[in-house]
Amino acid sequence: EFFSEPSAPPVAPASLGQVYRGRLASTGEEVAVKVQRPQIGEAIASDMVLLRRFIKNLDQAMPRLTDLPIQPLLPLVDEFAGRLFGELDYIQEGQSCEKFADLYAHVPRVRTPQIIWEVTSRQVLTMEWIDGVKLTDEAKMAAAGLEIVDFVNVGIQCTLRQLLEAGFFHADPHPGNLLATKSGDLVYLDFGMMSTAPEKARYAIINHVTHLVNRDYDAMCRDYYELEFLSPEVDSRPIAPELARFFDEVLDRSVSELNFRAIVDGLGDVLFKYPFRVPPFYALILRSLTVLEGLALTADPNYKLLGAAYPYMARRILLDPAPELRSSLAEMVLHQDGRFRWSRLDNLLREGSKSSALTSDQLWLLGEYLCSDNGTSIRVPLVEEMARLIDAYAADRARDQVAARAGRRVAERIVPVFRGERILAVRALRLLAMVNDQYRKSGAPPLQVSGSGPWGLMMPGEVASLVERVQAAVAPHWPRLQTLLTTPGAVEARGQLVATLRQRLAARTVRLVLGYNEGEATSAREEQVAGAASSPFNIPGRRSDTLATGIPAK
Repeated sequence: EFFSEPSAPPVAPASLGQVYRGRLASTGEEVAVKVQRPQIGEAIASDMVLLRRFIKNLDQAMPRLTDLPIQPLLPLVDEFAGRLFGELDYIQEGQSCEKFADLYAHVPRVRTPQIIWEVTSRQVLTMEWIDGVKLTDEAKMAAAGLEIVDFVNVGIQCTLRQLLEAGFFHADPHPGNLLATKSGDLVYLDFGMMSTAPEKARYAIINHVTHLVNRDYDAMCRDYYELEFLSPEVDSRPIAPELARFFDEVLDRSVSELNFRAIVDGLGDVLFKYPFRVPPFYALILRSLTVLEGLALTADPNYKLLGAAYPYMARRILLDPAPELRSSLAEMVLHQDGRFRWSRLDNLLREGSKSSALTSDQLWLLGEYLCSDNGTSIRVPLVEEMARLIDAYAADRARDQVAARAGRRVAERIVPVFRGERILAVRALRLLAMVNDQYRKSGAPPLQVSGSGPWGLMMPGEVASLVERVQAAVAPHWPRLQTLLTTPGAVEARGQLVATLRQRLAARTVRLVLGYNEGEATSAREEQVAGAASSPFNIPGRRSDTLATGIPAK
């Protein structure tokens, strides 16, 4: 009555039913029809009763068998049983599919089948038929010119948004529930098992990543209360040394060597010694991520999920306006003594842009936050560091101009070298290159901040020309920029910048008069850094501020 050309036998098994291929008799549209197995509900109920009795007895017996703290298993069984019974209602599954599609429609290359409600009931689910290849079928993927790792990366980006944005996530992304299409879309199927991560937990996870990156193990221990891994009466301080012993070794490696499952297993060995109680939905999160990493490893044994996931995390920390994540941004870019970490800001910008292009609106929001009262803790050290970069760059350019005419020794006497200045000059050059790169993308020639005057200073005409070009570049954004520049924070920042530059100029003048130069003591080391082929933020002889994958260390 409803379908024509039904397939026999079924084209695929479903966890609680069978999937058939057919056509709607009314429209001729090709559809997938999921039909529930007879009496499957009664079979699940009896199995769950038996399993629950066994696990309850096991939980009661375990404290008598070991002195170690034991995670009760019964809540996990109840969570699993609840999800399993939820899969019996195909109307709820169809609604979950549509909710998923609405929440994650903005994620590139992610697709779900359309539900045909006219021929859907609690035991029959009818969906749009989508041609695709299972990610585990390497031969068909290769024949279609599709790469497994490429689709896994799409899945990881979507999974991170499920877990950390809306919190509504697909809890069963096994290979049979993921299809790759020739058009490049990743299709999610089977929405019977879904779960929700509470908002508090979502922010706590990102904050935990920040503390891990900073190797702030005491803060990680405090996070376990927010994550509800520990009850408030448990003292978490003894856990910090255990975390340090495990993660110091892990984080000293390149992320190309880090395996998500290995880290989870190793961390589990640490946490097993303490009374941790992992909320059931975290187990579903870990399962989702390990399944995706496992898929990628079948195609690329060197694939690492952490390296693929960090760009999204960096983007959230950098741009998310939530107060919980603004504090994470401050922790990420500031040393404990309040000094600014250029390497971390550079890393967040670079890694965050890999997730998706940073839009001008997002950068405006970041600028507005930095100029607000709430952004003072970051703005003040940032402006201080900007002054040091400007001073170092100008001094380095002036020194080069003098050296070209009178030699390096004379140049360093006339323009004294501050300790660490060559490192700052290289960083300033890199920052200027980034600005110029963005400027060139607009079709304009690069900005030149040196001139034809003495010591490379710009002559009045050159200054006027530079001002005109900058004004032309910012003209489309001038109303918003003008508003931003008149905020109290921006006014304070300009005053701080001018005062700091004047202070450094005065210090240079005193050093010139006294003939004092710090450069000789550090020049060899700074020349090594300045000439290094790697990022100038990775200083030889000390632990890099950026691991090989882009995840910054403390």
